[in-house]
Amino acid sequence: MAVEPKESTGKGPLRIRFDDARKVLVEDHNEDRILISSEDAVRSCFTQSMRSRIDAELQEALLEAFKRVVAWSAARPQVQRVLVSRPDGDRMLFLIVVAGRTHDFSLDDEISDLSLDVASRLNWMPSPVTVMTVPAGVPDALDSYIDLDDAFEIYAKPGQA
Repeated sequence: MAVEPKESTGKGPLRIRFDDARKVLVEDHNEDRILISSEDAVRSCFTQSMRSRIDAELQEALLEAFKRVVAWSAARPQVQRVLVSRPDGDRMLFLIVVAGRTHDFSLDDEISDLSLDVASRLNWMPSPVTVMTVPAGVPDALDSYIDLDDAFEIYAKPGQA
């Protein structure tokens, strides 16, 4: 049995009920078509709506986490720059580069607090979040922690960029 597509003539919203026994014909801009149950159409709409909301919430949470790390870094003279890896299945890394050739133990408690704060802001991300420091004076140290070609810098001490 051939399905005749019907154009919607109204300007108002198209109503699809979850419990409607009819099929729904969905057509994209390439004229690809899919015939699905109204139940599946409603589920798909809600899934996409939730995905869009979650994406917006994640962007807002990331922005707030970035702002928190930048403010924290700007208030500490030993912080030279902050690099962030792109989130992947493994982790999302905030790498705080501090002056010197050795680890700055005076920042340990503060880094722990910052790490907990950032992780709590991003606790529903698919990747775990890590905040750590690395001394700036060790050649090639950054490469062993983060892919510099794929990372982005969210803070640079004035005069360090």
